[in-house]
Amino acid sequence: MGEYAVKLEYLRYMLAISKCGSISSAAQKLYVTQPYLSKCIKEVEHELKITIFIRQNKGIIPTEQGHQFLLHAARLVNEMDSLMNLYDNREKEYIEFSLSTVRSSLVMDCFLQFLDGHAGENYTKFHIREGSNTAAINDVYTHASCLGIVQIHNAEHREFLARLKAKNICYHKIRSLDRQIILSIHHPLIQAGRPICVEDLYHYGLVRYESGLLFGNENADNLWYNTLVDLNRIPNQILVSDRASLNNILAQTDYFTVGTSPSLKQEDVHNIISVPLNDGADKTSYTAEMGYIHLENAPLTHLAHQFIKMLCQAYA
Repeated sequence: MGEYAVKLEYLRYMLAISKCGSISSAAQKLYVTQPYLSKCIKEVEHELKITIFIRQNKGIIPTEQGHQFLLHAARLVNEMDSLMNLYDNREKEYIEFSLSTVRSSLVMDCFLQFLDGHAGENYTKFHIREGSNTAAINDVYTHASCLGIVQIHNAEHREFLARLKAKNICYHKIRSLDRQIILSIHHPLIQAGRPICVEDLYHYGLVRYESGLLFGNENADNLWYNTLVDLNRIPNQILVSDRASLNNILAQTDYFTVGTSPSLKQEDVHNIISVPLNDGADKTSYTAEMGYIHLENAPLTHLAHQFIKMLCQAYA
């Protein structure tokens, strides 16, 4: 295989196909024909001697080799886009900051403070993505984000750091996290005015993120679902994919969830509250921590340091 044999345009095509989940949908988005995209896939697979996608009834999904290919493809595309933006923005000096974080109301509060601090600036490009630990790692690795915020449960700490080292990603601890029960300020358990025990929770429903049972793939909150309560004893469960849905359900129902530190204006803005659990258990078995990540060979920018300072102060 010759050097740079795969066209950059083809890399963009493969990433679009993966995102859309089907060749036909990607073809419509890219304004090309479906046969042409199929031909591009075959050319790339033949050139690299791998299988990138497998076809299913409902579309296509990447193979294990495909996942690795797409990860590196995204990194190359993002690096090229960053290079071109250096010259596209010569006439306008943009202030740019990109963040990928686990779902956290407190991190979002800090991002809003960060925006407010730059309200008077012209030509800003700020990007934030909320998701899983894995998404944050991949975004930092592919240069989609300069800074990542992750949460690590003690049970996966060594494995997690090994994953980062393999991708030349640095990790810095911000602080340890205490588990909390999050529920409406009008919840019967709050109105009762006494400490909440585990047995109290089994009378109510649980709302959690849909990927919460994937070990090592989500934030620490989700691992606590299993270490905190017996899910088989929870009468009702709601699975959500975003923080806004989670907060709305908590504010307007008697459901609860598991979290960490409360956001800055949690009670006033969302009508929810975080309270400690009075379970009497050994809390060291539930410990977790939050930290930030960045590429080893990519020093943090002034804006990244500024955001980290805000986050550390919020968790002080």
